[in-house]
Amino acid sequence: MLSRRDLLMTGALVSRMSPAAAGELQRTSQSASDGPTQQDVRDIRDALLNIRRLTPSPDIKEIQDRQRVHFKATQKFPTYIDIGLSVWERLTTWHLENHIPLKAERTPQGRLELEFMFTTLVLRSDIPDGLIGTPYD
Repeated sequence: MLSRRDLLMTGALVSRMSPAAAGELQRTSQSASDGPTQQDVRDIRDALLNIRRLTPSPDIKEIQDRQRVHFKATQKFPTYIDIGLSVWERLTTWHLENHIPLKAERTPQGRLELEFMFTTLVLRSDIPDGLIGTPYD
């Protein structure tokens, strides 16, 4: 039995499918008068599981590793981590792909900051594009 949340998420399910697959799913559900088949249930389950998975990113893994080291040393998450332009672009793309709200703002000094997992990532033009800096407070 599907929960209320799962039923509400079917709109997200259909929106993530290709138009042809969504149309086929709709036609199948309208023509099936004897209820869903095992394959239909498996297809829906797999699609719901895929919605909940975030796309992997090596930048996120590296940021989490740096946060972990800083946490072990200071018993708190770092306030800031400097990042290069390529890392910034990959993280904003990751947020958009996974439908996670992007919390970016400009500081009075003109720098861009991105809130990410209790840490503020600061875009710096004076460091290499692919660099994730050392955490600091």
